[in-house]
Amino acid sequence: MKIVKLQKIAKDLRKIILDVYLKRGGHLSTSLSCIDILVALHFANFIKLNRKTYLKKNRNLLVVSKGHSDLSYYSLLYYLDIIDKRTLYNKNNKIVLGGHLDHKVPGVELTTGSLGHGLGFAAGISLAEKINKKNYKQFVLLGDAECSEGSIWEAALFAKHNQLNNLVAIIDKNSIGASDYIDNFTSLTSLKEKWIS
Repeated sequence: MKIVKLQKIAKDLRKIILDVYLKRGGHLSTSLSCIDILVALHFANFIKLNRKTYLKKNRNLLVVSKGHSDLSYYSLLYYLDIIDKRTLYNKNNKIVLGGHLDHKVPGVELTTGSLGHGLGFAAGISLAEKINKKNYKQFVLLGDAECSEGSIWEAALFAKHNQLNNLVAIIDKNSIGASDYIDNFTSLTSLKEKWIS
């Protein structure tokens, strides 16, 4: 798909995110900062998610570990026709969308309100896929503030030890935590070097 088309999809999704935010609230900054990543993964065919495939086991997976990006991912699921407009705007009594991603929502792989668990979850799946000689990849979208969680680094060590070349960690480096700039509450210096190692 051409870059111009990807940019249009990202713009359309940003409009949806803003509209939903104005009507029911949510985490705006972290949702807006990762939308280009989500669009690239889903519309450049790394992740093939739609109404027919989201329940299938044999496919590439995306774990959105930064669970506060609920507005972006739920808006994407709406755009992909996996959830409907009533669900997106919390007018569906059967599925209620909270402020974090929830695995009970179609198309969401893992509940990620407690940050730091997505990489470990995906690493376990990656090891199982490797043992079973399957070629599917597990993509994990992490927040940079989330990288201050010790469980992220335990999962990274596990992935390195098991040579999980089917696991891809993507960090949305927006320099913002839940309510403050990262530099005001933790030190994530040399993040690039840490991941390379």
